[in-house]
Order: sequence, then C-alpha cells, then structure tokens
Amino acid sequence: MKSTDHAKILIVEDEGMIASHLASRLLIAGYDVTGIAQSAEEALTKIKERAPELILMDIHIKGLMDGIAAAAVLRERSDVPVIYLTAHSDQVTIDRAKMTGAAGFLTKPIQYAALGHAIEMAIHNHPSRHETRSQRAWMRTVLDTIKEAILVIDGDRKVQYLNAAAEAITGWRDEDAHGLDVELILPIAGPQAGLQAGELLPLPGDWQPRRPLPEGLLASKHSGQWFRVEGEVALSVDGEEVVGAVIQFGDATSRHKQAMDLRHDNKMREVGRLAAGVAHDFNNLVFIILGYTDELLEKMKPGVPESDALSNIRKAGVNAATLAEQLLTFSRKESKQNKLVNLSEIILSEEQLFRRLAGARIELEFRLDQNLGLVWADRGQLQQVLTNLVTNARDAIPAGGAIVIETINRVVRGESGSGGATDAAGNDAYVQLRVTDTGIGMSAETATRLFEPFFTTKKVGKGTGLGLAIVHNIVEGLGGTIQAESEPGRGSVFTICIPRASAQDTAREPSSEPPVDSPLPHAPILEESDAATVLLIEDESGVRRLILDYLAGSGYNVLEAGSGEEGIRVAKQHLGRIDLLISDLLMPNLGGFEIARTLVQTRPGLKILFISGYAADFDEDEGQPESGKPPPGTRLLLKPFPRAEFLKNVRELLAQEVTLSAGAHR
Repeated sequence: MKSTDHAKILIVEDEGMIASHLASRLLIAGYDVTGIAQSAEEALTKIKERAPELILMDIHIKGLMDGIAAAAVLRERSDVPVIYLTAHSDQVTIDRAKMTGAAGFLTKPIQYAALGHAIEMAIHNHPSRHETRSQRAWMRTVLDTIKEAILVIDGDRKVQYLNAAAEAITGWRDEDAHGLDVELILPIAGPQAGLQAGELLPLPGDWQPRRPLPEGLLASKHSGQWFRVEGEVALSVDGEEVVGAVIQFGDATSRHKQAMDLRHDNKMREVGRLAAGVAHDFNNLVFIILGYTDELLEKMKPGVPESDALSNIRKAGVNAATLAEQLLTFSRKESKQNKLVNLSEIILSEEQLFRRLAGARIELEFRLDQNLGLVWADRGQLQQVLTNLVTNARDAIPAGGAIVIETINRVVRGESGSGGATDAAGNDAYVQLRVTDTGIGMSAETATRLFEPFFTTKKVGKGTGLGLAIVHNIVEGLGGTIQAESEPGRGSVFTICIPRASAQDTAREPSSEPPVDSPLPHAPILEESDAATVLLIEDESGVRRLILDYLAGSGYNVLEAGSGEEGIRVAKQHLGRIDLLISDLLMPNLGGFEIARTLVQTRPGLKILFISGYAADFDEDEGQPESGKPPPGTRLLLKPFPRAEFLKNVRELLAQEVTLSAGAHR
C-alpha cells in the first residue's frame, strides 16, 4: 500500500462527466474522494467542512472566481496542497498559478499515471512544504516586530516580502506586492541621474555584501506621494551569484526637516553673534554721522547746494541704522515691548504705508477679520513682518498684479502645545495672517532656502537677503509658524500662524498707571538755566563729544569721562551735586550697570540714563544674575537717537528727580 492510500481528495471541476470519471479512477486507486465542487465558492465551503488533504482544481470553473483565485484564498485560510487541471496552459496562466504555490500542474486530457505520480509527490512533499510555510510565518512575525521597513527581493528583483513597517511607509500590502518588480513597489529618484530601484542590485561581479543607499534619494508611495528615503541593502549570495537582497529603509522626511531647521537655527545664531559683536560699534559710528549731519543741516540755509549732499549722507546713515536693527533681530537683542495687539487693527492703521509700498501698478486688497483674536507681541515687530512680506510680494510682481492681505481666527485640532489660548475641546487657537501675490512664483529649490539669512534671488545691490529671514525669526520668537507655497508662474502664498493670547497673557497686560520712570502729572520741569549737573561716561570719543555738545548747548553742566574707572574717579572728586548719570552700557572693564551701582551708594538721589547700541543687558526679565540687572528707575536710549529725543529724556528724568526731592522735604 502506498503512503498516499486513503488520502482525502476534493475534486473542483464544473464538467460533471469529467468530475465523475476522475472520482471513480481515484477510488479505484485507493484514494478517499471527499466530494466534488463545481464552483470556487462551493469548493471553499466543502474545504472548510470536510478538511481534504489534497485538492484537484480545474482552473476554469463556474462562479465569480476561477480556480487560481480560489487557490489564493485557500492559501490564506489553510495549508492544503493544490494540483491544477486545465485544458490549455498559456504563460500568463502558468505565472498566476505559480504565485499560489501550486503542488502540481496537469493538462487535460489527464494521463492517470501522471496523475497518480503528481498526487503521491504532492502529499509526500506536503510536510516539508508545511514546515517551510511555518518557518515563513515565524519569520514574518519576527520581521513584523522590527521597526525599520524591510523589503525582500529575489535575484530577478521581484518582491518576496514586505514587513508591517514597509507596508505602512509604501502603502502596499505584502500580498499585493508579492511577485511584482521592486521598481513598481519602491520607485526611486535621486541625485544620481537615472538611478532606479532595480539598480540597487549590482551587476554580476560588481557587488558588496552590505552598502548604504545613496544620500538624497526620493521614493514614491503607492499613493504617488514622494518621501526622502534612507537605509541600506544587504545582498544574498549563493556562491558567486546574487540570488536576492534585503532592503532596509525608512522615511527620513521628518529627520531631514529637523536637520534643515537645525542648520537654519545655527545660521541664525551665527548671524546673531555677528550682529551682537559689531552692533554697538556700528551704531556708535552711525550715531556720529547722523548727529553731526543734523547739526549742519540745521545751521545751513535752505537751497544751498551742499544741503543736498548732506541730505544724502543722512539718508545713507538712516539706511545703515535700519540695517543694524535688522541684524539685531537675529540676535534677539532688539528692544521689544510685547503687548496685547490686534493684527487687523495694525494692518488698517498702516494701510496707506502698504499701498505706497505696493505702488500704483499693484492692486492691494484687504480681507480682515473684524473679530480677530489678540496676540501677545511687539507692535513694531509685527509692522516689520507685514512690511517685509508686502515688499517681497511687490518685488515678485514686475509687470503688475494683485496682493491680498487677510486675517482670520484659526483652530488647529490636537493636543495643546502653542502655549496660547485653546477652545473648549483643547485645540490650539491661532491668529492667521496670509499674504498672497500673483507674481512670478518660485521653484521648490528656491522655496527651501527662502528663510536663510542673506539668501536672495534679486540682483546684486537690490536686496540684502534679510527680509524673509527676519520675518521667520520674529514669527518663531512669538511661538508661531510660517509657511511658503509657490510654483513658477503661479504666485506665492505666505501663511503665518501666531498663538492667540490666553487668559494668562491678558493678565500680563500692563496697567494704565504711569511707570515709575515717567514724569508724574503736573511735575515741575527743570529749566535749562537751572544748570543741572550731568556726568557723561562714554568710551567712544566721537559719541562723547557729540552728546557733550547736546548737553552744553542746552545749558547743562557736564562732567565727562572716557571709561568707567575715570567716571567713578571724576564723581568722587566732584564736591557738588550730580543730578544725572548718562553712561554707555558696554565699555571695557566697567560697564554701565557696575558704574551706576557704585555711584548710587554714595549718591542715592542719582538719576540714570543708559545709552547703548542694543538692549542686550537691560531686560530684567531675561534671567540674568543679580550683577547683570540695571538699577531700578533707569531709562535706556538705543543709538542712534535724535537730539530732540535725547534732551526730552534728560528733562523728564531731571523733572522726576525734582518732584521726589520736593516730596522728601514736606
């Protein structure tokens, strides 16, 4: 008796005479025929009910599925070997049958000797086939636990397996991808011209056992969406022949963005260090230029030819001061006064400015939400953001067009993380600003570099490359986000989202009471003839001489010093009163804070006016150590400043000092 005697066989054949004849021959040969099915659906039912050990499956049968489709479903449900029966065998049919793991393939009319041999081999090999499938199932479980995406291909570059991570990234299911060319499942493009996924397998004699994927590759998902791909290829080699490969890969889009953001932040910090390093000296020079230019212009009669030259010098000085202020934005040393502000109201108040910036050839449209939420920000910084965006949009419309500025309230679903207001469901609430233009647009490559400092597409001398970088830095400092969308010839859209002010922000809004360093209502004002005494400490001789002229010209007595040490010595040697200290913040050895703390110990009524190229050390809320904080009741003027503003601050400080002194003698 053969080992296959009494094996249970199910016949799937829709031709009744053929099925009956086949069943009788099997019974004569000693097999157990468990039933006959005429359709795929009937076969699947009987397989479940009667548990056959072998199935003889006609490929062309009645029903919605043919025999191959039925075998594919069966393969997912159970582990029963299938021998196909067919009247004709084209290559396409054979290829389909192979993909289902057929145990045999017989062509009608059937030779019963061949049938018996095929049955015996199928049942005899079934235990090893079962073991192989068990190993495959075990391996699938192992690979599915790996977080990295795994794609296995054979020597013909046909996909043999996708693990769960690979399915999630590519959008392909393992069963759908099986047997397809890897080029279809993982289309690749990259910096190497013509590189294709199929080329991940090397030519014979030119291979490495393990190698990383080239940098900068893009791969396409089943949906057509492209993503940055990175990973490595491990080849499977039998002797000298490459028989397959395992491709381990991942979606590096987020990591690449983080790397780009980090690089951008590093560039911003470098620019910040540059700005902080040169701003003080730079603003001293600009202050001298503007100060003496204004002096000469005031003394010069209108219409004198030299006045035009001086006006141009002054204009250049103002531009230089503006450039220094832009640079300081990167180092976050600029003077900010954050308050609760309404972006729609700011835009309306500056409407005429924006229209002048846009010019007559551009139509400017405003779509402003009248119920826009408040944001906690510096009004001047928001004006700078708007000015830069409008200017950038204007420059992108050389032949005329339109710019639209719109504001809306926006809610972003998800967990709160903005630090601002939220709605009842806990979603983040934002104020959105959108500036749209109908300009020439830009390429994707240009868009990736838009916010880099000093990057510009304009001609030499037409732009500094700081405008959009400044916008990015300001928005980021407010906890917001900025995105640019553009295509060549289709204009650009810049979208900014800033967190709406929360209840805590509202509580931080300053009260309407006058600050301590403001003149009290109806306080007496010192006349210039009262000859108040001012101690001026400034290490830059040109700046010191200009301020000395301002003070002396207004009737003040001035004690001057070129360093902190000299200033303290002058103060000790002066036996009379000193009403006001004017000191630069940053000087060698002793800075303004140290000088002021030393002098107020012996002169407690001393009023203090600091001057500086930037306000880096003046903010008491920045968390500096005690030694780095200014004395209370001080003021700061940022260079360059006009003479009128300087003298106004001097008078107000001296007036405040008189009021306090009068109160002390009551």
